[in-house]
Amino acid sequence: MYLPRLAEAAGPAAAALFVVDFWVADSADPASREFVERYRRVTGAEPLGPQAMSHDALMLLARAVRDVGPDREAIRHYLESLGRERLPYPGITGPISFGPGRRTNLVMTRLVEGRAERVTWP
Repeated sequence: MYLPRLAEAAGPAAAALFVVDFWVADSADPASREFVERYRRVTGAEPLGPQAMSHDALMLLARAVRDVGPDREAIRHYLESLGRERLPYPGITGPISFGPGRRTNLVMTRLVEGRAERVTWP
């Protein structure tokens, strides 16, 4: 269940919920901030994790086609090579790779006034 439906369904209990997401809009990364600004300007809404993941997936596939052409097998090999023969793709959700030891990009959040806010630990 995604925001805002989660916040609406939880009602007053929403403030007590902690949720893991792949990305939140408060990232300090310049590419992430640029994505947030463009998304807000185009849609008038706040981007959520699924929109950031979709953006990364589309941009990664565009990079693969640009680098190896439109052949499906070549694209599959390109994706498999990320984190092995090639450096991870620098996505706005974090580095994307499919090699051994790859990082899982997860962010602990809590719901504040219906929005996901990054949880920082002391």
